[in-house]
Amino acid sequence: MTRLVLLLALVATACGPLPAHMGGRERTRSHRHEARPEEAPPPSPQNKPAEEPSGRTVRRSDPNEKPRPSAQRKAACEEMLPLVQRIAPNYGLPPLLVLGLIKVESGFNPRIVSRAGAKGLMQVMPRTAQHMKCDGDLFDPATNIDCGCRVLQTYLKRYDGDVIFGLAAYNAGPGNVNMAAKNKLSPFNLSYPERVLRWQKLFEENGCM
Repeated sequence: MTRLVLLLALVATACGPLPAHMGGRERTRSHRHEARPEEAPPPSPQNKPAEEPSGRTVRRSDPNEKPRPSAQRKAACEEMLPLVQRIAPNYGLPPLLVLGLIKVESGFNPRIVSRAGAKGLMQVMPRTAQHMKCDGDLFDPATNIDCGCRVLQTYLKRYDGDVIFGLAAYNAGPGNVNMAAKNKLSPFNLSYPERVLRWQKLFEENGCM
């Protein structure tokens, strides 16, 4: 009898647990399928960068961003406004569009120089000024505004008056936006023209601020 019990134990060990109909434990679904960890929810569309149908990422600005009041910015804006109002119409440009561009480019600082070497209020590159036959000191506000307006007018004509592409080219050069314009896609630096146009609207509604 003892030998029979030992033999049955050895058979059970070799063959695994007994099935339910022979007195073994009944398996549950959880024994056959391990629970899967919860999948992370997809990222919110609000946190994803905008994409064109082509899959290109387009930088966008936040239209709801509110500028902080600044007495210094207001004083600098009011100082430059008469020059802009005098020069911009010579190139068929709305003065407050040019004023918005100056705010975005230099914050109304006529002496600022970018890491790439762009100078003054409208951040004109010296070689661009030379190509456009701009004479004079780019740190002089009147000279800089005149040259910057000439450059912007050139780009607007290139894109048949499209302000978005004209401003995008002013910021990044036409070589960086030509393909987007040709394929009727948004320029990759869409945030730049959006910021300029937002400041133009703010100046239209509030004056210098």
